[in-house]
Amino acid sequence: FDVVVVGGGLVGACVAAGLKQHRLTASLNVALIDAAQLQGPSSSSLPSKVSLPPEPPLRVSTVTPASRALLTAVGAWDILLNLQNDNTSSVAPFHAMKVWDANNASINYTSQDAFQAGAIPTPDEPMAHVVENDALQQAMLQVATNRGVHALWPRKLTSLTLPKHDVPRSNEPAQLTLLDESTGKSETISTSLVVAADGQRSRTRQLAKLRYEGGPYRDQVGAVFTLALDEPIDTAYQKFLPTGPLALLPVRAALPSGAPRANVVWSTTAAHAAELCSLDGDALAAATNGALEGGPAPRAIEAVGVARSFPLSMSMAPRMTAPRLVLAGDAARAVHPLAGQGANLGFADARAAVETIASCARSGLDLGDGASWQRYGDLRLAEGMAWSASLELIRRAYASEALSGARFMGVSVMDQVSPVKSLLVRVASGVSGAYGGALDDDEWGTAPMSRK
Repeated sequence: FDVVVVGGGLVGACVAAGLKQHRLTASLNVALIDAAQLQGPSSSSLPSKVSLPPEPPLRVSTVTPASRALLTAVGAWDILLNLQNDNTSSVAPFHAMKVWDANNASINYTSQDAFQAGAIPTPDEPMAHVVENDALQQAMLQVATNRGVHALWPRKLTSLTLPKHDVPRSNEPAQLTLLDESTGKSETISTSLVVAADGQRSRTRQLAKLRYEGGPYRDQVGAVFTLALDEPIDTAYQKFLPTGPLALLPVRAALPSGAPRANVVWSTTAAHAAELCSLDGDALAAATNGALEGGPAPRAIEAVGVARSFPLSMSMAPRMTAPRLVLAGDAARAVHPLAGQGANLGFADARAAVETIASCARSGLDLGDGASWQRYGDLRLAEGMAWSASLELIRRAYASEALSGARFMGVSVMDQVSPVKSLLVRVASGVSGAYGGALDDDEWGTAPMSRK
């Protein structure tokens, strides 16, 4: 194979689909490996229509304008927009964001702010979308496999052999041994480049002996659940509580029951998260209403289903490359979910990986060219470190009661001083990073961005 992508989640699927969309890489022989049996048959195609469950799943991502442009270019966005169930979509736009704390220090962003900052083309555009992860993954897998990506799943990576030196000092390929646990059969494949996108516990990263520093937050986990609201919303809400931030995001505008849905991600102590996970629908809604009382968020009618907890961590690989191997997505870093940037950093990795491979192809270089991937690693590491540091600073500032006065003044300045606010909007929208600029239409074949 020319490229082997390990991990069929959001980032890995995006890399695979992107390689088949980009003009300079469309002819490459690409394989996509995952240890799980991904939705759809493990062959060259998936179902022609992506399915949408009756209720929104708990795993969602906030997609910025920069990420949406990439997903449009890859071909997944139009699939998502056309995917409906009972006239509701897996894509929920929002035009405003309201952030506040227990002392009423608040900052508000709108699509008008994003337009003035140059993050979106018109002021009536959504400033971001909340997308259901399962639907997005299925859409990208459908694009990838229908365009000729070899789907190898379920396959467990059991060994990885990399050259001792970077290209051009070594021309040896990378070799991966895969086990089909359903049959017990193993096979060894070789490739010019391995893209490791297999998550925080990346088996590929471990076999490549690349470090992953950091770890779970001490006594802070996330609780996630779905609420039925008393009114539709096109605003994302986030309140900083002493135990951590609580985010309320639109997910489904309407369902047969008539009540719009919202996704809640509540960062809190382990004990409180366990308590939330034990509550029934009415009690969980009451707990959320109590936490958001006095703020601008709408009231919850009831919780749909139960809450689930998940660990929160801040981790990073200080080195993102090895000979013929690169890290992407959560395999490269994990950040706090308070700004919804984890998936967007991963999508920026995916774009950077595809464009680096395209650059190698354009210049006639080996796809594993060491100097090219060193540039990728330096740029992606720098952006990941900047986001990790910024999110940790925000988290600690809001967790400290001693800083409440200074925080109130700082937030007021950010909310009222246009240049500062515009900079924050550009950064949060993903258009200011090294891979936040417009995609090259001639190379990506980018369709006009949807206005939905």
